[in-house]
Amino acid sequence: KTILGSVLFLLSPLPDVSSIFKISILGENLLVLFFMVRYILLLFKLDNKKALFWILSFLVFISMYGLTIFNHGTISRYKISFMIPYLFVFIYLTKQLQRR
Repeated sequence: KTILGSVLFLLSPLPDVSSIFKISILGENLLVLFFMVRYILLLFKLDNKKALFWILSFLVFISMYGLTIFNHGTISRYKISFMIPYLFVFIYLTKQLQRR
């Protein structure tokens, strides 16, 4: 249940794309996910321990929301509010490690 809820949380509102607003939310979510995956892979190449720590904390956060929230509108509001800070953490750590 936790894994399925987490995946649905990340891909929300994918099963219910019925309006232009939901399509724009889906596009925004996919764009953020693209950059997160890109910077996670870069961080993983530079420092495995830091990457694993931040990936694990992100997955714990997702699993918490994946278990409790089922409304696509609520998911899209909450998801961006914590995915963007994680994205900034991944970008910052990657840039910091690339300078060394």
